Amino acid sequence: MRGGADFAAALAAHRRFSPNGRPHIVCPQCRAPILLFENLSEQVKGEIADLRRKSRVLAMKALMRAAGCDLAQAKANVLHLRNEESRCHWCGFGVPAGALLSSQCMSVNIDW
Repeated sequence: MRGGADFAAALAAHRRFSPNGRPHIVCPQCRAPILLFENLSEQVKGEIADLRRKSRVLAMKALMRAAGCDLAQAKANVLHLRNEESRCHWCGFGVPAGALLSSQCMSVNIDW
């Protein structure tokens, strides 16, 4: 019955999430709402991606400062950044540039 509990938790998180018209995608793998943060410059996104490779915590703090989001949203976004070899953060399968979903596991992968 774990699947039901996971779905209930994901549903509760989604109900607390308020995109306020901001572009977002819900990850089919974990059901986390991921903001696309189109207002952030490519430079800032790149700096956050570089920080993620060193420390997820530092990347989350940088995203919270740059975008004004809360910790939960920063964590969701940072965890969904693809790794430096353009591989899915979840399954490790290669994700082509520009693709948002891994074709192997259907997890959202942000390419910053």
